Amino acid sequence: MTPNVKVRCDYCEKWLVVDGNTEYVACECGAGFAVTVTPIATPRA
Repeated sequence: MTPNVKVRCDYCEKWLVVDGNTEYVACECGAGFAVTVTPIATPRA
């Protein structure tokens, strides 16, 4: 099971919680670009 990670939209600075397997996520602010998901903590093996 992959832990959820928090990513922040560079445009509206809203925090989004996404699955750790997700590489990109589209923010709800409608900026029209995807936010790159960078895990804050390394998932445990």
